[in-house]
Amino acid sequence: MMERVDRMETQTKISEMLSAENLPVDDLNEDGVDLFCQCENERPLAAIGIERHGASGLLRSLVVAKTERGQGLADRLVNDLEDQGRKEGLEALYLLTETASGFFERLGYQYVDRDKAPSSIKSTRQFSSLYPASARLMMKTL
Repeated sequence: MMERVDRMETQTKISEMLSAENLPVDDLNEDGVDLFCQCENERPLAAIGIERHGASGLLRSLVVAKTERGQGLADRLVNDLEDQGRKEGLEALYLLTETASGFFERLGYQYVDRDKAPSSIKSTRQFSSLYPASARLMMKTL
């Protein structure tokens, strides 16, 4: 079960995991970005984030520790995040990826032309500056 990341020490460890996978961390401390993790003895095994914008959310920062891969943690975190989004009234989740499109396709995410993204998603730092224009935009209706 995922838990909200409230401790700075845990957030620092997650940032290190993300950096090791060349994923952006510059805006993780901004308002509106929440991180969740699957932890064991305060050690993050996997993490995921969400940035909410009205009826849409931006799925952020999915990472699994190398030693924990292949156990379904990423699937469970995405499913838990989608359930959380539904409970909060989100209608869709968007994400940007350069390397994980096959994983997200398997979970029901579809490609979207970047110019068709809602303005609230386009205005995020991740969309506008942190990810290159070559990153694929994907979306799933909740």
